[in-house]
Amino acid sequence: MKYSNSRSTKQMRLIFHIIQKNREHPTANEIFLAARQTLPQISLGTVYRNIDKLVESHKIFKFDSGENKFRYDIMEEEHYHARCLLCGKIRDLTGVDLSAVRKQCRKESHFKKLEIKLEITGICPECCK
Repeated sequence: MKYSNSRSTKQMRLIFHIIQKNREHPTANEIFLAARQTLPQISLGTVYRNIDKLVESHKIFKFDSGENKFRYDIMEEEHYHARCLLCGKIRDLTGVDLSAVRKQCRKESHFKKLEIKLEITGICPECCK
């Protein structure tokens, strides 16, 4: 997915690209550190403002990874997440199909637009060692 928006800035495009290429669901601080490699003058406030704009425009997804840390992901296709309770690492679950659950929820609620947020928690393989 390529980010394009006539009102975007180079900072916003860079932040989007950093999130897109980082499949580890980076925090704002991790995005800031990566952005400084390309734009040394960028401030943490600029990163937060642009992240908020990207979230508001539904270009990226913000979720709480525990311990009051937010992580970010690209909204390419619907998928769910598994989070390690020890280290906080997050992995994508792309093979999960909740179409039957969605259908049943629509039937029961009569809602037109449903969004399912599913997070699986457990201990990742690295922390199990």
